[in-house]
Amino acid sequence: MAFNILHSLHSKSHNSIGSVLGPKKFIAYTEDINAIFRSHRLHHHCFADDTQMYIATPRTEAHTIAPRLQRCIGGVSDWCGSRRLQLNAAKTEIIWFGSKSATDCLSKPDKAIVIANETIQPVENVRDLGVYLDSELNKQAHM
Repeated sequence: MAFNILHSLHSKSHNSIGSVLGPKKFIAYTEDINAIFRSHRLHHHCFADDTQMYIATPRTEAHTIAPRLQRCIGGVSDWCGSRRLQLNAAKTEIIWFGSKSATDCLSKPDKAIVIANETIQPVENVRDLGVYLDSELNKQAHM
């Protein structure tokens, strides 16, 4: 079972911070965010002003993932606040990858996270760099 979260960083003025700074300055400005993900033992990658974090886990430990992600998001949110950025909850998506039987064994609270007092529920499909992925990775979102 794997978990993936997609979110965007935006300035307090709601502009995409990457478009305000330009690509090189944006990379320098956000370079130290990597330490936050490493400290929570989460994989991640950044593309422009979008950040994705992900983790794979055995089904028996899946219930521990949402609290771990929540702590990491708290750290990212604090990091953003110190740089006059904010997480854009409206552009945040969560998807759990795995078989239907594996993901059905988790309760709704075990699957959701909270950003800025807004509960983000998991979705069944996401678009990542033009590729549609569904939670069972069976390409149904493309058909």
